[in-house]
Amino acid sequence: MRRVFFLAALCLAAASFACGSDGDGAEDAAGFDPLRAKADIELLADTIGPRAAGSEANVTAAEYITQGIANPSFGVFRQKFTFESDPNRAATVRLDGTALPAATAGGSAPGSASGVAVDVGTGAAITPGSIAGKVAVATRGGSSFREKYEAVRAGGAAALIGVKKETRELHANLGTTARFPVVTMAGSDAAPLVAAAAGATVTVDVPPAQVSDGTNVVARSVSAHACVFLLVANFDSLPGSAGANDNASGVAVLMELSRQFALRDEVPAVCFVATDAGFAGSLGAEKYASSVNFSSLPAVVVTVRAIGKGDRLTVYGDATLAGDAEAIAEELDIDLAYGGATPPSRGEGEPFRALGIQVLDIVGTTDNGRDDPSSAIVPGRVAAAGRIAGELMVRLSAVAD
Repeated sequence: MRRVFFLAALCLAAASFACGSDGDGAEDAAGFDPLRAKADIELLADTIGPRAAGSEANVTAAEYITQGIANPSFGVFRQKFTFESDPNRAATVRLDGTALPAATAGGSAPGSASGVAVDVGTGAAITPGSIAGKVAVATRGGSSFREKYEAVRAGGAAALIGVKKETRELHANLGTTARFPVVTMAGSDAAPLVAAAAGATVTVDVPPAQVSDGTNVVARSVSAHACVFLLVANFDSLPGSAGANDNASGVAVLMELSRQFALRDEVPAVCFVATDAGFAGSLGAEKYASSVNFSSLPAVVVTVRAIGKGDRLTVYGDATLAGDAEAIAEELDIDLAYGGATPPSRGEGEPFRALGIQVLDIVGTTDNGRDDPSSAIVPGRVAAAGRIAGELMVRLSAVAD
């Protein structure tokens, strides 16, 4: 009951801009209301605040989004799932009886593994069975952390330690479920290990994970039998971060476009998915993608992330979709660049790419979700991303018809 009153207060605080009302903000030429989107960002980032997956504030955010996109044209439901709420929990590496601090890599198997340490560098020289029963110590560069894991797994390793040189901020996710303990260490903490790597016996201890509940909020056109087009944005934030740019800005685009599409005479087969646990490895997106019947897979998925700041927007993904987006941006006089086939870091589009679906990621400037207040958001930048995404889906739906 307390949350119901709190949500009512949120709607009142947003005046007519949120919770499904049409509002009186000045809409731009494409129908996207930047003032209403700004109100959504402020409510998520400032009023609700940090909304790490599994937190009470995260639940409140999911309820706010549900109310904000509910309208007669879209049926809204919540998809529940469970996940590891502490994927980068503290772990330990023991060397000659000395405990060295480490962080669990998202997807790591829990438990303890011991073996002789072996320096595998970037993992490029590993051959099948060449490091059987050993603890692999890998350095950054040359390949992704997941690729290093796959290499040492094929080599028969008992555990993997990834050494990060530049920072003590350890937030690594494998993007898969590992068969053995996998951890990361800061370069300064790993110095004794690196110095004694050859022949030293090392033990890697990864504690059991805490399991939390997650929620995806899904809005589906009531006139459509399947989601031909999907717009996706994660709504969680890192612990302690307001997450205004990353990714309340993306959620605001999703919410505003759902309102605009609901006003159309003919609502296309579009679905909107606000995913949870994005910062835990896009787990909400994985859950949704895995739940869709193969015969009902969407034709196109567009993701929106961290689009409230930066000098320009960048699109990643399918070259044809990117070309369509660039043409729209040119018509609307919006600065847009093509960044390549895949974004530099794993995002909400990755689980859909794995299914062979055409994906386009619209990205601004990401700060890894930290120090992310709403005061730094540029409403015009949010509107630009919304106009591109909205117009792209309108044109694609016209072709599909």
